[in-house]
Amino acid sequence: MSKKKVIDLYGVGTAYITALNFEQKKMSTPYFINLKHISSDQNRQAMLSNKDSVAIVISYSGEEQEIKRIVNYIKQKEGTVIAVTSINDSYLRKNADYCLTICSKENIFSKIGSYSSKVSADYIMDIIFALLFKNNNNINLIEKLERAKNIQNIEFLKN
Repeated sequence: MSKKKVIDLYGVGTAYITALNFEQKKMSTPYFINLKHISSDQNRQAMLSNKDSVAIVISYSGEEQEIKRIVNYIKQKEGTVIAVTSINDSYLRKNADYCLTICSKENIFSKIGSYSSKVSADYIMDIIFALLFKNNNNINLIEKLERAKNIQNIEFLKN
C-alpha cells in the first residue's frame, strides 16, 4: 500500500465517519485519499478501479448491499481490497484480499450505538496512517510542516 500514491476509501454510515477522519489525517502526507462523499459516487469510483488500485473498505457487518456492489466492482477490475470489518463470516471478509479485524463485541441487531466497533476501526485506521507516515517519515514531516506554515501564512493574511 505504501507504494501507491492513491488509496480509494469506502464506508457507509458510521464507517464513513472513520473514513472521513482518515482522509483528514492523510492531508499531511503526499498520499491522495480518494473518498467520495456521495454514496452513489462511491459506486462509480469502484467501477474505475484497476489492477493498480488499492481500496480500504470499512464496514462492521460487511453485508450492506452498497458494500457488496463496491467490492464486486473492485474485484471485477482486479483491484486490491483491504477490509476493515468484524470477525463474522461476511461477504466483505470472504472477498477481501487482506482483512483487518475490528472489535466484534457489539450485537448488530440489539446495539444502541457503535461504540467499541467505532473505536476499534478508528484505531486500525490510525495504525495504517502511522505506518504509511513512517514509511517516508522525513519527506512526510517536511511536507506537513511546510503545509502548516503555508496555512498559518494564509490565516495571517486574512486577519
